[in-house]
Formats: sequence, structure tokens, C-alpha cells
Amino acid sequence: MKQYQQIMEKITSSIISKDYNALSDSLDQAYNTCPRSGKYKSAICFGYQHLAKHSGLDDPEEAVVAFDRARQMYSDNRELMSDEAEYFNSYINTYGKELSSLDLDLFNKTIALIISCTPKSAQLKAHKAFDSVLDNIQKKLSKMNLNSDEAPIIAQELLKYIMHDLLDNSEYDILKETVYNCNNCKINYSDRINDINSNGTLLFASKRTNRFCPECGSRHEKLLSVKSFAELIDCSHETIKKWVQKRILRSFKLGGLVRIPISEVDRIGTFFPSIND
Repeated sequence: MKQYQQIMEKITSSIISKDYNALSDSLDQAYNTCPRSGKYKSAICFGYQHLAKHSGLDDPEEAVVAFDRARQMYSDNRELMSDEAEYFNSYINTYGKELSSLDLDLFNKTIALIISCTPKSAQLKAHKAFDSVLDNIQKKLSKMNLNSDEAPIIAQELLKYIMHDLLDNSEYDILKETVYNCNNCKINYSDRINDINSNGTLLFASKRTNRFCPECGSRHEKLLSVKSFAELIDCSHETIKKWVQKRILRSFKLGGLVRIPISEVDRIGTFFPSIND
């Protein structure tokens, strides 16, 4: 019990000091280890709500997970459902021009999964909370030229942590980095497509590019998230974010998600930027 209390204290101190990287780490530790009793659920929910609102549309990867994990603590709470739905709407409206029809379809299926994972007594509330998002998706789909060759790269990257939490299919290695960039064609592509069938089972490799560009056939480099890149070079997330903002590191944006080419690891190995930069 003492170790759980220490995690709770870290959450509180991180909020007070506005250390959002420490808050994220403490919340993830609490989410994965603490009992689901009242006081722990309340602290985790509050912490994730705080983190979600801070992350906003500037860090959608963090915000999506935070909103969903806050809702999971009280899965029958209409207000938490509405907060998550409102964020989905804001994200889709902001980055809609970058989303393919299959991106929107994966959003649709993920929301259906969220609803199906709520207690039966709360599913009507869940439907009402997420109806506005589903309507928004349908309106955008009606204005798009549907292309079965498109890949839901953005939705796959953005929603994979939610799918991991709700489906518990860890043997499929959902969280593996699978996005690549082709310098020749100036496109991003994926070697795996996530999908959800009607039974709520996560499917993989409905298409597979085998790490080769689907346009020119060339093999190109993997793109890493800020978190993965920071872990790879044993550096703080905040430092990596600063290097990206100052263009010390080469990076790409996919629907607000920052991705860094793995080759940057070798490049900064020859000239390591100052942490104070």
C-alpha cells in the first residue's frame, strides 16, 4: 500500500509543479499497478483529466490516451464520456483534411468499441455522448472520395493505445512503431493496418507493405514517436520536444502527431546538441 501512496504523492506533486512529463509517467504507473478502489480511481481520473486538458490539440497522442483513461476509471460517467467525445470532435475538425476515409472509419470502429466496453446499464448514455462524433464522421465521409487503397496511418497511430487498453491483445504487439517515410515520393506509409471486426477483435495486416514504399517500391526509414525516440537515446521527452521545435531534429507531422526518423539517432550521435539548447 505504501508504494501506491507514493505514486499518488508523485501525481499530486507533478500537478502542483506543472511537470507534465513526470505527471504522465506517474499516471501511467498508477494506471498499470494501483488497485481500482475509490481513492486511487479518483486520483488517476483527476490526474488524467488535468493532463488531457494541458495536452489539448498540441499533443493529441497524450490527450487521447488521457481522456480515455480518465473515462475508464468511471466508465458509466456521462460527463467523462462527453469530455472524450468533445475532444474527438475537436481533433477531427482540426485535422480533418489530413484524415483518409479509412482513418475516419477506424475512429468509427474505435468509438463503437468504447461504447461496447461500457457497462450495459450505461451504454445508452454512451451512445448519446458519442452520437455527435459519429454524426460528424458520417458528414465528413459523405463529402470524401472513398479510396480503398488509403491506409489509416494517422488513426492507427493515434488510437492504438486505446485499442491496447480495451482489447488486451498484447500478443499482437499493438504498440510497435510501424510508420515509415519515403523521401522519393514524399509520402508516409505503414507496414501494418489495424482494424476491428464486428466481434471486437483486433485484426492486423489487412494490408502489408513490408516496409517498402507502395508508390516506388523503395525501402525507407522508420519514424519514431517523441517518447520512443527519447527512450532510445535515454533523454527526457521535454528535451526532444524542444529539439523538434527548434528544428535541431528532423521530424514529420501526421495529423498533429510528431514523428522523428530513426536516422536522427546516428546523426545526433556525431554532434549531440546541448541539453540547454
